[in-house]
Amino acid sequence: MQRYRGRLGTYELRERLGAGGNGEVWRAAGVSGDVAIKILKQRRIAPSDAAPRFAREVAALRKLEGVAGILPLIDGPADEASPSDRWFVMPIATPLKQRLGGEASLKVICEAHAHFAAALGRVHERGIAHRDIKPDNLYWFNDQWCLGDFGLADLPDAAELTESGRKLGPAFYIAPEMLNHAADADGAKADVYSLGKALWVLATGQTYPMPGVHDPTFAGSAIATYRNDPRSPLLDELVRRMTLLDPAERPSANDVAHELGLLAQDPQVDIPPDPDSALKRLRAALVPHFTRREEAARQSTLTEATIDGVKQTVEGVVKAIETQTGLQPETWYDMPEYWGYDPHLGGPGIKDEDSLGYSFEAGGDVHTWRLGVGVKHQLLSDGTLCLHVGYHLDRLIDGHDANTLDMPRGWEDQGSAPNGTPSAAELAARLTAGLKQNLPDVMNRYAE
Repeated sequence: MQRYRGRLGTYELRERLGAGGNGEVWRAAGVSGDVAIKILKQRRIAPSDAAPRFAREVAALRKLEGVAGILPLIDGPADEASPSDRWFVMPIATPLKQRLGGEASLKVICEAHAHFAAALGRVHERGIAHRDIKPDNLYWFNDQWCLGDFGLADLPDAAELTESGRKLGPAFYIAPEMLNHAADADGAKADVYSLGKALWVLATGQTYPMPGVHDPTFAGSAIATYRNDPRSPLLDELVRRMTLLDPAERPSANDVAHELGLLAQDPQVDIPPDPDSALKRLRAALVPHFTRREEAARQSTLTEATIDGVKQTVEGVVKAIETQTGLQPETWYDMPEYWGYDPHLGGPGIKDEDSLGYSFEAGGDVHTWRLGVGVKHQLLSDGTLCLHVGYHLDRLIDGHDANTLDMPRGWEDQGSAPNGTPSAAELAARLTAGLKQNLPDVMNRYAE
């Protein structure tokens, strides 16, 4: 068998594990046990960029040495290798699909891909784009999830090796911008697209992903078709944003890691894959798209689920004020008009809007103090959910807002997130936590 001499000893090839575009991977026996050796294919007619890309992969791995979530470089030739004698040593790792098996829960899949996304974030922070994300290049090694195979990696200030008009990336997982203009494309956002496709494949148990933007309104594409799990609709929305055609609209790898981490922490019980038959999946694929009315209803349902907890918190705060002051609240408080998003400033319109407010009033016939507490939500036409929570301490003169410069102001906070995502639920929790934290100060002013 062929032997290779590296800095750390001699390696003897034992078994061919696989091959890619320019390289072959072999199991080899080394001085410290079995390892994997990747070898540049020896061909009479090879692409002009084969050897440079192989060298760039080694350079990328050296630049990423010590970065968590990266399959590490172990060894290489003892002397500087010639273009016809390129190889390097990696550890033996377990492929993603083999590690997960066929019964992995959606929670476990979300957790694994949260680690992959976090590793991609660390890679992108170093100015490197992987550009070959697919299930075959995702691994389990040394008790952690790892990215492997940086053969198409793009490094900072590196010379462009891809000819104009030539696609670059894994078939079925490649971002559309990498098909014809890879040199000008944002490799980091292309990685997010590819990871979204990989996530869909693992979540649905399919062999290959569907092309284009993930459309959860098409039942054959929706993860919920294949998984009876409460995470499915939220995961569908995340994958949709990861695969948007405009790279600028896709989330960053770190944002993806954050949302997947939230889904992985969901306390819902793990549910194994639904063993649907091929016929059932085929029937689901033939179901037509939701109508606009049905999709609007779905968005409204998601909105109601998110703000329900916010409204309950506001009502709990009002009950506490009622107990503390002995005053009966008005059942309706007109929310300030400047609370919220204004479509007249330019941007998406408002598809759905509602508010809930209560007020307490005390004082004399002329001068009255009013404490108003409320919540407002707005669902925008681009799928963004805006939430506003707060309270105001106003002074009224003859029933009219005094609008004086020294009028004590209450607290208010607002934020927005894509509707139906973990981020929206997290936003609601943050706003209600702020409501409880800041209310005592204005209550003291009101008592005075």
